[in-house]
This record gives sequence, structure tokens and C-alpha cells, in this order.
Amino acid sequence: MTRGRPRIDLSQWEQEEQLTILSGLRKSGESMQDIAEYMGISVRTLYSWIKQSDKLNAALSVDLEVANYKIESALYQTAISGNVNAQITWLCNRCPDKWKRNPKPEIEIQSPGVNGVVIASAEDLKRLHPGEQKEKDR
Repeated sequence: MTRGRPRIDLSQWEQEEQLTILSGLRKSGESMQDIAEYMGISVRTLYSWIKQSDKLNAALSVDLEVANYKIESALYQTAISGNVNAQITWLCNRCPDKWKRNPKPEIEIQSPGVNGVVIASAEDLKRLHPGEQKEKDR
């Protein structure tokens, strides 16, 4: 009878499909600790395997800063070629004070109020919370 965890072998993680998954996890910003947990091994084992396997080393040696610059450059090229969605994405991220995807409506309710309580019309409330009315209409 075997005790402990089932034996995990380095060779199963050197398959192309597994390497693609691990590389994707790294590119998405997962730490080596998170990747080791995903693989079912310790971080120490992961680093040991990286030293042993050129394939695993290449898959996990993703320079996140370089990857971000490449994506930023590709987004910029797509935006200047006329892709409206890329232009909006660029502007929303680069100029958030001017460009927002879902800006909050700036509504000034002008009502005298009674005893310090502002009285708003139903129309004013609809403009303040447009999504709520849509949900109620369903």
C-alpha cells in the first residue's frame, strides 16, 4: 500500500499541452507558488524540475514586463490602424479622467427638500440608477 500523495512525474509536465497551460498561467501573472500548487508539487520541486528540464524552463521563463510591452505595442498598432475598440481601450486606460467606459451620470437634483430631506422625482431617480429600472421591467 502506497502512502502520501500520488507520485507526480516531471515527464507528464513536459508534454506540449501541459507546457502551454503552465506558460499561460505564468503569463497571466501566477506566481511560482501558485503554479506549483496547480501541479500538485512543492515550490522546491518545481525549481528543481526547472533546472532539469529545458522545456519546463522555457515555458515558465516568461518575462512579464516584456509580455506587457508586446501586448501594449500590439494594442497601439491595432488602435492606430483604425480599430475603434482598440482605440477606446487605449484611451480608457491611458486617459481615465477623460475617457470612461461606464461613466457615472452627474445629475444635480434641484429640489427644495423638506426638513433636510431632498425630494427627487421618479424621473430623477431613473436617471441616477438606469440599470435598476431595466431589471424591474423584466
